[in-house]
Amino acid sequence: MTVVNSYNQEFGYELLTAVPYAYELHLEGKLTGTISGKWSEPLYYFSPNHEINPKKRDFQHTAKAKVNGIPYTEIHRPDQPEKKFPPYKEKYANPEYKWVKPTLCICNRANIEWGYEMINYFDTEILDWLFTNLKRKYEIVYIPVQIPDEIQDHIKPAEISDIDIARKHKVRVLTDMVKDNWNDTLLRVFANCERFITMNGGYSILASTFSGQNIIYSKPGTVETKELKMGSFWRWYPNINNVQTLHVPSYEDLKTKVKALYIDKLPAANVIIRTSNRPNGFEVAIQSVLDQDYPNINIVAVCDEPKGLNYTRGYPCRVIQAKDVKHEKQPKGEKYGRWFIANDYIRQVQSRLSGYIFILDDDDMFVDNSAISKIMAEVKPDYLTIWKCKYMERSLPSDSFGKKPTLFDIGSCCMTYHSSQIEKTDWSPFKRADYRTAAGFNKYIWINEILTGLQAAPGFGNRKDMPRPQYQIPMKKDNVKVRFVTDFKGHKKGDETTLKWIIAANYIYRGKCKEVHVEEKKAEPKLQDKEQKPTYENKAETMTTKTMSVKRKPTKRKTTKK
Repeated sequence: MTVVNSYNQEFGYELLTAVPYAYELHLEGKLTGTISGKWSEPLYYFSPNHEINPKKRDFQHTAKAKVNGIPYTEIHRPDQPEKKFPPYKEKYANPEYKWVKPTLCICNRANIEWGYEMINYFDTEILDWLFTNLKRKYEIVYIPVQIPDEIQDHIKPAEISDIDIARKHKVRVLTDMVKDNWNDTLLRVFANCERFITMNGGYSILASTFSGQNIIYSKPGTVETKELKMGSFWRWYPNINNVQTLHVPSYEDLKTKVKALYIDKLPAANVIIRTSNRPNGFEVAIQSVLDQDYPNINIVAVCDEPKGLNYTRGYPCRVIQAKDVKHEKQPKGEKYGRWFIANDYIRQVQSRLSGYIFILDDDDMFVDNSAISKIMAEVKPDYLTIWKCKYMERSLPSDSFGKKPTLFDIGSCCMTYHSSQIEKTDWSPFKRADYRTAAGFNKYIWINEILTGLQAAPGFGNRKDMPRPQYQIPMKKDNVKVRFVTDFKGHKKGDETTLKWIIAANYIYRGKCKEVHVEEKKAEPKLQDKEQKPTYENKAETMTTKTMSVKRKPTKRKTTKK
């Protein structure tokens, strides 16, 4: 039997370490008690005996928790072990904090971060914009910067006029709503909320244990949160309780996402990418999704082996590791082909999503950057929407297009359906699941346009990877030389061409360039190049080729005196 002591870690750390550990012990019948900070009783409602530690929370306490056997303390990693979190939403659902309009929670925090300066917080100007544009549609509950001293950690909050702005807009402030326990009120408000606006820290983690959508603001820069380096916000935060989490790096991006998700209420386009030992194909597939112009896309990569967990890093997508299933005997009937476990991956994942479900394999791709926008303009929740897919020398569907889908004339990458209709689908682990799923619907929307296609000849599940794409590296200036000050972790080996592509793709092309010096360089083109300059594939025709050179950080050589 075990007593779990949180050692008063920072709030976010405790939510990811002591809380799931204690809850797992509770489910196993091994928990005898818990110890944590002031007003932590609601977090450990399942504990048979909860004690209060009156000391303040502190980041340094995590080391003590780790030494004393609290697991999961290494929270800043690209992947996290599977954990069980308390069902706070079900536990704290209540009629008291329900209003005529749906609830929207905006959580703020302002303090010196990492001993540097105030970086991630909502200032009065952005708060004014949020309240002005959202208060007509939502009952806003604002969690302010100043919180009670009893639950404050070692870092003092800054003084900003956030509560004054909230009251000017007649927005509810959590401070005014608390009765006896701050966390009890907070959990009850969150339980009735499906839309959150948070930032890196405890609130973004707590919101991810509930449901709905969570827009997380966190600014990249020289000093930034480790969640950005690890991809935590998009990679494994959604796996806590299947919340759609969307990271925004600036106030302007925040406004764009808020408008798309909370004002225009655009439904989510969930793109599931099944990938297995094909990093090159995955690279092309996910890039074709990243190039889409639809503003509410949720990318989910499903991997079935450790290599996939590695090569999906660096991409803004949720990652789910598929679970193995026991081999079954092939059912009788022409609609069932041979055993094909990858179809079961769709069944495992689609129940964890909300919105429309798209499916790509790591040898598929979107062939039009507006493909998802065109599809989402036509969809209806109880219909199966079908478009054409380029399949070698023909398109699918062909003979059955505009009619009822037929066997061998439909593909998983040329249809979408709403998550509310998954009971009509059949993704059992046998070939021909695309046909079985399409046949489960009786209402169809047809789009007579090729919007997806194969990257190369079909692999038929044999895991043969695509040739590595030979992209020309896009740069923002003509004829520049780039010197990287810091090495690119994880790719210290490889030829110069490979290193160039990896660095460009993961830093410059995706706008994540950190410490880079750009120097003008006058190029002397070869005679045969003077007449004609090649252009980039799939880019603007006016964009010409650039030059790039990569230099490693110079190392100091040891010298000896003679």
